[in-house]
Amino acid sequence: MSLISIHYRRMTTFVYLLVFLLIFNLIFNLHFQWYGISIIVRVYLFVFSFYLIYNYSTIDVERLKELYRKRFGKKGSIIVLFEMGVVPLLIIYGITIIFTFVDYLRLPNWPWNPLLSLLNGRYSNLVIYSLLLFIIMKTGSRPGIKIVIFFGVSVLYFLADKYLSSVIFAGAGLLVLKFIKLLVIFFFLFFGFLSERNKKWSLLYASASTSIIIALLLGGYALIFRYSPVSSYQHMVSGLALMKLGFSYPVYDLADTIAEKGAVSFSRDFISLSKHIRCDIIFTSAQWEKLLFAEKIDHADYIAGIILSIPQEIPFARLVDYAMEQSLKSPSRLESASNYIALVAKNSAGRAEQIKNKIIGSNENFKLFAIAVFGEMKDINVVPLLLDYLTGIDFKLSDASYEALRKITDKDPAAEKGIQRNDPYVISTFYEYYKNNRTKR
Repeated sequence: MSLISIHYRRMTTFVYLLVFLLIFNLIFNLHFQWYGISIIVRVYLFVFSFYLIYNYSTIDVERLKELYRKRFGKKGSIIVLFEMGVVPLLIIYGITIIFTFVDYLRLPNWPWNPLLSLLNGRYSNLVIYSLLLFIIMKTGSRPGIKIVIFFGVSVLYFLADKYLSSVIFAGAGLLVLKFIKLLVIFFFLFFGFLSERNKKWSLLYASASTSIIIALLLGGYALIFRYSPVSSYQHMVSGLALMKLGFSYPVYDLADTIAEKGAVSFSRDFISLSKHIRCDIIFTSAQWEKLLFAEKIDHADYIAGIILSIPQEIPFARLVDYAMEQSLKSPSRLESASNYIALVAKNSAGRAEQIKNKIIGSNENFKLFAIAVFGEMKDINVVPLLLDYLTGIDFKLSDASYEALRKITDKDPAAEKGIQRNDPYVISTFYEYYKNNRTKR
C-alpha cells in the first residue's frame, strides 16, 4: 500500500511515540491500578488519529484517481476509495483495539471484558469522530470554517447519540438505530470519493459496510453466548447484549443462571431488559427469595420493588431477620429502602407484635426501619409505642415516629398548627385518635 508507506514516513515520530505509550501503559497496568496513564494514552490516541486524518485529507484525490485509473483501469476509483477512505479508519480502529486490551489489563475478566466492551461500542467514538473529521476535511470550506463545523457536528452527534440511546434503551429499535447511524456516516464517506454521479454506488457500499459490521456484532455476541461456559462472565454479558438488541432466546437460559448459580450482579439488567423486550420474568418463588436476600439492602430494595408488582409472598420472619442483619452493617440504608419496607408491611398482617419484640435491644437503624414499617402497616395498636419514640430525646426516632403516626391516623397536626412535632397538642391529637379507634380494630 503506497499511501501507507507515504504517511508512515510523515508520521514516524508520532508512530514511535504511540508504540512507546502503549508499551508503557501495558507495563503500568500489569503492576498498578491507577487510571491516569490510560487517560493520557487515550488523549494521545485522539491526537494521533486526527493528525492521520489530516494527512490523508491533504492528498489531491482527483489527481490520485487519474493516476490509479491509468494504472488499474476502471478499478482505480474503488482502490482510491479503499486506500483513502477505509484504510485510515481501519488503522485507527486497530489502534483502538490494541489500546482497549491493554487498558483493561487492570480489570477482571480479561480478555473477555475488553472484547465484549469493543462489541458494545467501547471507544468507537474515536473512529466516529475521525470519520466526521475526514468527511468535513473533504469539503471546500476554509480551514477555520472546517474547525468550527467539526466541533459543531461533533457536539451535535454526541448530544443526539446520548438522547437517542436514552429514548431507545433496548429492543429491535436499538439495532435499527445502530444501522441507520452507520449507514448515514458511511454514505457520506463513500459519496465524497465516488462523486455525485455515483449516489447509488455510495448507498450500496454504505449498506454493505454497515451490514457487515452489524453482522459481525451480532455474530460475535451469538458465538460467545453459544459456546462459552454457562454462568461465566462472557456468557452472561453476551446474553444480556443480545437481549438489549431485541433477541429473546437468551432469556430462559440467563434466568436460571442468575437465580440458581449466583450471578445476581446481573439481575437488575436482566429484569430491566426483560421488561423492555416484553418477556415474562420467569423466576420461581424460591428463586425470587434467593435474589431478594442475595446482596445488600440496595439490591434487596430493587428486587422488592419488582416483587410488590407480582403475586408473590415472602416469609415474614425471613424478611425481618434480613433487616436485622443489614442494620448491623455500615452504612445501613434500611430506613430509606422504601420498596423493602413496603414488602415487609405487605407480608406483616397481624404480626406487628413480632416486630415490636425485635425492637427491644436493637440498634437505631433497625428501630428506624421498624417504625417505617409500622407506618406502612397502619396498625392502630402500635400508636402507644410510636408516641414513646415521638417524645424521646433521639431526634431521628422522634421524626420517624411522627411520619409513621401521620400515615396511620391521616392527621398532620404539627403542619396544621405550625408547631413542633413533639408538642403536647400533637401528642394529645394522636393519643385521642388511638383511644377513639382502638376498639374498632
